[in-house]
Amino acid sequence: MPEVKPILKVGAEGGGISMVREVAGSERFRVVMTDHTPTFLDDDDGGRPIRRDSGWVASWEEAVKFLGTWPWPMLRPLFVDPQYAKRVLEAIPKAAAEKHLPTERLPMEHWLKACGNVPEAT
Repeated sequence: MPEVKPILKVGAEGGGISMVREVAGSERFRVVMTDHTPTFLDDDDGGRPIRRDSGWVASWEEAVKFLGTWPWPMLRPLFVDPQYAKRVLEAIPKAAAEKHLPTERLPMEHWLKACGNVPEAT
């Protein structure tokens, strides 16, 4: 298994989304969503977490596209790699527009703080 470095961690109620990149070799990315909600419920599914994984993708754009499966800009950032802060901030308004998310409700103060107060690109 390749060595990975976290790029982005986003917290959600009952789970979260992470993006990592491969440290050596080509610049590949992987996005994983884990939802632990089923472990809190008392039903017949055995209480296993739900997990969706992009597998390794060859570009930042592909990783962001998979990340767009969820309304991630509305969620709370837990970590953003400083090397990717500008890219993350540039991706937020695009992802919000694609998902028709209300921009006034985006937690931008948290995103800016997680990204080291990097100004948004124009």
